[in-house]
Amino acid sequence: MGTNKIFNSIKDMIKTILDNDFPGLATEMAYNFALSLFPFAIFAISVLGFLGTPNNINQIINLLSAVAPTDTLNLIRDILNEVLRTKTGLLSIVGLIGALWAASRAIRVTTKAMNRAYEVTETRSFIKLNVLAILTVIMFAVVLFIAANLIIFGTVILEFVSRFIPIPTDVAIVVLLIRWPVTFLALFSITLIIYYFLPNVHVNKKALLLSSVYGALFFGVFWLFGSWLFSLYVENFASYNAIYGTLGAFIILLVWFYYTSLIILIGGEISSKIYRHIRPKVVEVKYNLKQA
Repeated sequence: MGTNKIFNSIKDMIKTILDNDFPGLATEMAYNFALSLFPFAIFAISVLGFLGTPNNINQIINLLSAVAPTDTLNLIRDILNEVLRTKTGLLSIVGLIGALWAASRAIRVTTKAMNRAYEVTETRSFIKLNVLAILTVIMFAVVLFIAANLIIFGTVILEFVSRFIPIPTDVAIVVLLIRWPVTFLALFSITLIIYYFLPNVHVNKKALLLSSVYGALFFGVFWLFGSWLFSLYVENFASYNAIYGTLGAFIILLVWFYYTSLIILIGGEISSKIYRHIRPKVVEVKYNLKQA
């Protein structure tokens, strides 16, 4: 492939991304992801109220002290202590429902974007779409939470654990190195599922699966790269906590949500382009096999 052809392909993809309003949809996704944090925090804190102890709370505060400002830590400590005194199951249920509702809205936006990329109309029922969105939210949230903690706060977590358990230097180095391929594999798997199941495409599922691999590879590489940059900032330039406090941390989190949302959509567009390219070849191979 010549340089001009590569340049034209990139130019065409950028035009399609803008025409499909992916930057705007990514903003909507980031907003819903951020909105889901508050009810999820209520759910998590409520569960902690049933399972937690004052000692657990102190351990959480010690871990957060590496990345959160003092005022925020005091606020979190007060909230957690209050939850321990007033345990309620209803609060945890409301928090879980609210978190799933907000996050599933972000997934429905993703589904809409995938359908635009593949130029297909949505025909699935409201119930089916919502069940698909909730299942995707649960899988994606678990993977993304683990991946973010491994990459962004991996060093911080390791230092915290080493306060209680002696960790040899060689073991620490291996753990910090292994987190990258493990995280990439997890991200690749979940985004492959997203690109395969979210678009309303029913023709040539094999071509859809093959094309989804490329989108998942794109997302995995660029998410790790962006998270690596964020981890460098957290570890070396975290003075924003002292200057802007909680607001600064929340703004950075919103930027990270937007970046994650945008590369999800771009990965879907890459998959759709490759799908259109390889679909005729898959059909031709099937036809030749039938004729043989």
